[in-house]
This record gives sequence, C-alpha cells and structure tokens, in this order.
Amino acid sequence: MTDTKAAAFGKHFIADFAPEILKSYLHQIDLYMSRKIWLSERCVYLIIDFLEDWYLQLNVLAETSIKPKLTWNLLKNHVPNLIEHVVFPLLCLTQEDLELWEEDPGEYIHKKIGIQFHLPTNERCV
Repeated sequence: MTDTKAAAFGKHFIADFAPEILKSYLHQIDLYMSRKIWLSERCVYLIIDFLEDWYLQLNVLAETSIKPKLTWNLLKNHVPNLIEHVVFPLLCLTQEDLELWEEDPGEYIHKKIGIQFHLPTNERCV
C-alpha cells in the first residue's frame, strides 16, 4: 500500500469507522456505570487505551485536514462520568491492591499496568 493510499485509508477510518467504535465503547461504559453490565478491569483499561489512542491520533490529524470537533461532540457529555466513575476508581488504591503489592509486587504491576498484555511476545519483560 502506498503512503498516499495508507493516508487516505487512515483518514477514512478516523472519519467513518472510529466514531462508531467510540460510540459503542461509550455505550458500554454507560451500561457499566449504571451497573447494567459487568466489564472486567482489563476491558475497561482497553477502552481507556482506545480513547487515549483516539485522542493522540486526532491531535496528529488536527495538524493536517481532520479536525477533532467530531470527537469532542461525541465525548463532551461523557467526560465527567468517565472521570468520576471509570478513571478515578481505577486510580484509587484498594485494600486488595495493598495486599497484592505486599505479597507479589510483580503481579501487582502486571495487574495494574498489564505489561505482558501490550507487548509482543519477544519484547515481554516478565
């Protein structure tokens, strides 16, 4: 694939597919916050990771031709709830976290950061 085709595909993906993925993730988070569904901690982290990647990608694209207005329109009503009910609880240290840290610091780091999950097999640290 040429750079021009790759750039065109990237813009098309960001403009047409990623907003639908974002809407789906935000819907899942809304259901999670209202306790209508259960999401594993890993799943919540992956959604946050997507949101972070989405934000970083839009910053790059904002310097070219795609503006992040669409993203903000999708996110703006969700930001307070995302912070209060998703991000903040994930940052809070629980008694279980403290016990795991005391018993097995490596497992605590793996659980909270998920180093093995994100790195290819040949780059794993643990």
